[in-house]
Amino acid sequence: MKITHLSNSRMDIYNACTMQYFYTYEEQPMFYSTVTGWGAGSLSHEALEFFYLRRPEDRTWENLEKDIWKGAAKVQEKDPGIIKDVFGFLAIWFARKEPGEERLAMYKNKPAVELKFDLILANGGAVTGRIDKVNQIDSESIEIIDYKSNWQVYSKDEVIDSMQLALYSLACRQYFPWAKNIYLKYDFLRHADVTREPYTDEELEFVVLYLQHMWDTIKNDNSPVANVNPQSCRWCNAHKSCKEYQFAITNNLMPDQGATVGELLLERKELESRMKAVEGRKKEIDQVILGKIKSSDTKTIEIEGVGVARLQQSRKVAYPSKVVCEVLGDKSYLVTSVSKKKIDKILPTLEPHDRQRILDSSSMTFTGGWLTVNYEKPVEKKKEGLDDGSKDGGDFQEFTG
Repeated sequence: MKITHLSNSRMDIYNACTMQYFYTYEEQPMFYSTVTGWGAGSLSHEALEFFYLRRPEDRTWENLEKDIWKGAAKVQEKDPGIIKDVFGFLAIWFARKEPGEERLAMYKNKPAVELKFDLILANGGAVTGRIDKVNQIDSESIEIIDYKSNWQVYSKDEVIDSMQLALYSLACRQYFPWAKNIYLKYDFLRHADVTREPYTDEELEFVVLYLQHMWDTIKNDNSPVANVNPQSCRWCNAHKSCKEYQFAITNNLMPDQGATVGELLLERKELESRMKAVEGRKKEIDQVILGKIKSSDTKTIEIEGVGVARLQQSRKVAYPSKVVCEVLGDKSYLVTSVSKKKIDKILPTLEPHDRQRILDSSSMTFTGGWLTVNYEKPVEKKKEGLDDGSKDGGDFQEFTG
């Protein structure tokens, strides 16, 4: 296959699905026509890039707000909720940091923020990437920092085995040869920092051998194979162009009774992969339908002859602590906290006017959102001579997506 350079994301894609790699980097116009655009990760990364290029004394929350708004226009039309999300987790991030105290490492007289690197391998391969930030700890030490907007923190093993941090270490050894100590950190913007011990010489030698192996493997791979599963298909922007994916969601396999057990097991394995792909496609469809319902004025969309799609949400009732304590008076000891569950148990024991006062003061909010679909049954023709008084059509079979 065609290969111009390696990167952490390219290797991840190839290892997940060689067909996805093919569509991404050899059929780029087809692939990039479906790219969804910016999200919370892109917006927060750009904001922090602007922020750390400021002078240390100017790294204030007010200026970080301005830097977030610089990129907000890129996601405003897609999903205004993304902007609110980024403001939320970066406010928490800022509260636990002292960005004005950080000292950036310098490369070619420029701060090491969004530092692009290029490495050349012994077999002619090339590796590229971009480091979010490099801090200078002292005259012999630097710290590599990579931002993550993930909802979940990586496990210890995921951090230790991180190819991304290994590539950054190789790059910094070349770009900052004076640094005897290269520390590594994942800055989980929603959570906290996760560090990794510096790589040893032996570990990085193994990484270089692996990179050379990946370069030769991809270069000589002329028969890409689709790995049909939710991870490779549901989030793959090229899945609508993938023949294997289309075949997986439109065909059923019928085992041949005369086949051997080995053949049936292989066919069963393939069927499981296709079922996963179909389930991934169903979830993708649900998200699109939910988006259309949320953008409409109603929580229900009815399509004649097909069925009804409804947005379902959980209702959350809250009781104001002030009113509850006033009503209970000297019985306030019955509740250690004003939780709905505890108040619901006490309400039946109260006088009618006290109970009504608490209920009137309560507030209700709707959280979450999932899809419920009622499919319309096809109308069956009545048999001649039979009339049991039932109505044709209009019956629905409920199915929760």
